Amino acid sequence: MGLAQHESMSSIARRLKFSPSTITREVKANGGPKNYSIWPAHQRAEQATKRPKVSKLDNPLLRSKVTKWLEQLWSPQEISGRLKLDFEGDPSMQVSHETIYQSLFVQGRGELRRELTRYLRSGRAKRIPNGQTKKSGPIANMVMISYRHLK
Repeated sequence: MGLAQHESMSSIARRLKFSPSTITREVKANGGPKNYSIWPAHQRAEQATKRPKVSKLDNPLLRSKVTKWLEQLWSPQEISGRLKLDFEGDPSMQVSHETIYQSLFVQGRGELRRELTRYLRSGRAKRIPNGQTKKSGPIANMVMISYRHLK
């Protein structure tokens, strides 16, 4: 409705309590400001949320390339970058480094997981994304909920 009334992306974002970049990305993905239509956008969003999604690594050729390069001790970032160069016009043969990590750490089970994680340089069997630190121990000067009513 905001687009029909020629509102700016910022004012639409404020009203909907979203970031302007989120609104801009949504509008651009669904035809742009001049061609945006609610129903096709809704259908696209509904399709995007369906689960379970097919893994890109279900593609046998892509999977064999990724596995080969992991065996050669390439990092997931290097593999992702190389795929972009080798298969520039074929999105089905491109995969992000995060997808590679997820397939190793989330989807890999049992012997397959042990085999694939052996090829990672870090040798870790668990994914620890950058920027996250391990929090351990209780909070300093923490008051238990059960004691709060006594104050």
